[in-house]
Amino acid sequence: MSVHAGPLVAPTWCGAVPSSRSSSSAGSSPFGYASVVRTVSFMVMGLTACAGAPPPQTEPAPMAMAPMVPAPSSAREPSSSATGGVTPAVEPPRRVFAPPDEPVAPRADFGKCLRSRMCQFEGYCSPDANGQCIAQSNDDCRPSDACLGGRCTARDGVCIAGSEEDCRGSWACKGWGRCSHDGDDSCIATSQHDCQVSTRCQREGECTLQGDVCAP
Repeated sequence: MSVHAGPLVAPTWCGAVPSSRSSSSAGSSPFGYASVVRTVSFMVMGLTACAGAPPPQTEPAPMAMAPMVPAPSSAREPSSSATGGVTPAVEPPRRVFAPPDEPVAPRADFGKCLRSRMCQFEGYCSPDANGQCIAQSNDDCRPSDACLGGRCTARDGVCIAGSEEDCRGSWACKGWGRCSHDGDDSCIATSQHDCQVSTRCQREGECTLQGDVCAP
C-alpha cells in the first residue's frame, strides 16, 4: 500500500458527514473491513486538509514617522485679522549715542556754592563773576534759614527783609513779635499785641513792647 506524499488537498466533500447508508453498504461488502479502514484513512486525511495549518504570525511593520517641518512664520505670528484687527506694538529701536571724544569737565565753581553750609544758612547759593558765593535772587533766599527771620529778599548779594510781607510770614513775627518792616532791611516789633501773641511771651514772658523789640 503506497502513501501519497504530496500536499493535502481538501476533498470536495469537506465538512460533509458520511451517511449511514454508506456505512451499511460498506459493511455488507465482501471486503468490508478493508473498505472501512480505507474510508477512515481518507476521512482523517480529508479532515487534516480541511483544517490546514495555522497562518504564520507576522509582526506589524513599524510606523514611519513623518519628518518634522518647521511651521512658516505666518503660522507662528498672529495676523491682524486673528487679533481683531489690532497689530501688536513693536518697540522702536533704541538710539545709541557715541561717547564724547574728550572728558566733560565742569567749571571749577560748579556746585561749590550749592553744597556749602552758607547756602543753607544765608542763601549764598550762586557764584558771581569772580566765583564768590552770593544771594543772587529771591530763590536763593527763600529756602534758607535767613528767610525764617524775615530776610527773604535778595539785594546786593545778600538776603534782607524787603517788605511787610516778608516780616509777617516769618518766624521772627510768630516767635519774637517782630512783624513790621522798618522800611529798610529788617523786621521790628511795633505793636504790643504782636508781642503778647508771640511764642516768647508765653514761654519767656517777653510781652511788653520796648522800643522796637518785645521785652519782659
